[in-house]
Amino acid sequence: MNIKNNQRYQENEEKMQRVFLDLLQEKSFNKITVRDICEKAQVNRSTFYTHYLDMIDLLEKTQMSFQKKMTEVFVNTSANQTYFSEKKYLEMSLEKIKEDKLFYQVYFHGLGNRYMNWGVDVLVEKKFIPELSLQDESEKENFRVRFEFFKAGMFSGITYWLDHDCQMPVKEICDIFWEYYPVKK
Repeated sequence: MNIKNNQRYQENEEKMQRVFLDLLQEKSFNKITVRDICEKAQVNRSTFYTHYLDMIDLLEKTQMSFQKKMTEVFVNTSANQTYFSEKKYLEMSLEKIKEDKLFYQVYFHGLGNRYMNWGVDVLVEKKFIPELSLQDESEKENFRVRFEFFKAGMFSGITYWLDHDCQMPVKEICDIFWEYYPVKK
């Protein structure tokens, strides 16, 4: 039986995501079809639909896989749980984005803005506000506004950087973002 926890299911999912990423090197997202994925991954159409609702769902689930990899970068690097307030982790994130730039170009142009908020509200409430010892509601609201401003600017900056083939060195773009980063040690 091909269920989510079985090895074959997971192998097929990984194979379809790898094929998807390979196809992104050949053509734009809106030109990739379910048929393309199935033919290159050598799976039946029904296998694709067992895993994904459509191509957008494939993109979203691939993004979740990348987000998991990004999280593993942080978890495996330091036991320090204040990594969001250290510049080196912003730099590491940008390195990871550059490493997987074909995916992130599609992601930031397609779903990025919608999914960039996923988990960020929890992060602000559970991590930043306690770490900064913000007690007063007006302080918390002020921080939320500053963080939303920063997030939107960083999103646009990363999109611009990706659109220009990551020409600017990671350290340089990191320095620009860090200048405005609302949570510094």
